[in-house]
Amino acid sequence: MRALVLFPMLSVCFLLAGQTVSEVSAERAGGLPGVKVNGMTAAQKAQVLAIAKQESCTCGCSMKIAPCLAQDRSCMRSRSLATALAKEIKAGKTPAAAKAVLANTAYITKLQEELSNAPVALRLAGAPSRGPAAARLTIVEFSDFQCPFCRTGAEALTAIAKAYPKDVRVVFKQFPLESHSQAALAAEASLAAHAQGKFWEMHDRIFANPRALTEANFIAWAKEFGMDVPRFASELASHKYQNAVQAETREGLDAGVEGTPTVFLNGRPYRGAVTLEDLQPAVAAALKSGGR
Repeated sequence: MRALVLFPMLSVCFLLAGQTVSEVSAERAGGLPGVKVNGMTAAQKAQVLAIAKQESCTCGCSMKIAPCLAQDRSCMRSRSLATALAKEIKAGKTPAAAKAVLANTAYITKLQEELSNAPVALRLAGAPSRGPAAARLTIVEFSDFQCPFCRTGAEALTAIAKAYPKDVRVVFKQFPLESHSQAALAAEASLAAHAQGKFWEMHDRIFANPRALTEANFIAWAKEFGMDVPRFASELASHKYQNAVQAETREGLDAGVEGTPTVFLNGRPYRGAVTLEDLQPAVAAALKSGGR
């Protein structure tokens, strides 16, 4: 599992090694999350996993492929190596022949590029969104309420939604980093507000007050928004939406999210900075190409 670094030009808050909600690493320990094994027999899947537990990952970590991917599901190198193994085994190759493909650096690099840019299926039902469900372009953002770059990204996406009211839908997904102590609670507060139709009001207020993310303030804001405060306070205190936040974090990791904000345009990863200046040309190009 490689350590992730911050590239200032991309303006992203990155995960550190292992920084996700507590269950994420353990959830699929020993498995191959994000690797397509459909159409394979149980014996073939077992062969792939066995090789992935024996062979080293080449992402720069000191781990084998399987544990690297299990602990850092955003590691595209380990995912590419495991995917290559799965392709070979599914094609009927012997374990020895499948293992040999790992030494083909050019092939693995090309496969990694393909996987990194391939559209991913993201769950949209029930998630907070702006814009028509039938919009030509759906923008999905994985965000952290304490990430300063996410605050800038939120402003950019709000502007994009206003600029293309009929053509663009913006969907918000939770991805709180453990390095931000109040991000998970803020995420839960936003979903508790969403349950009462006030997500965007809470979203905007949280981003406008990054140093005031306390339970007391969330409750005070809920009162300002005309919400059912006892219900909101109860749901926040009981962590009713904790599992939902964790599920979206896992979904992001499976989709290759490495930090916040991360944006997908109709399921395809967007690689630029999430600023209005950088994002708007990409949105315009996607709309011009029919949403692709």
